[in-house]
Amino acid sequence: MRSFSAKNIIITGGEPTIVPHIEYLLEQFKQAGYFLAIETNGLKSVPPQIDYIATSPKRLYSHKYGKQCIAFANEVRIVVDENILPFCELIEQKFRLNITIFPLVK
Repeated sequence: MRSFSAKNIIITGGEPTIVPHIEYLLEQFKQAGYFLAIETNGLKSVPPQIDYIATSPKRLYSHKYGKQCIAFANEVRIVVDENILPFCELIEQKFRLNITIFPLVK
């Protein structure tokens, strides 16, 4: 990793918060001076080494979301389908977020 000029690492998945021993890897990166970001579904809390949290909550798991990761996210990305508006409203109410929905232009 040190041979690369990048100083930012984005941990993504599958779901990176369920990877065994990920905190050890993150600690090695953190000690080497990297800025660490994670992309997660927001169901589990993120390791303390993470500097930036991007969540992508899934409508399928909407009943499972508490105040874990989403409340502390720096960025929330929601995958859009025809039934997404009620889910966005739920997330907005549950976490008191301001959500702006932009249509995808084809």
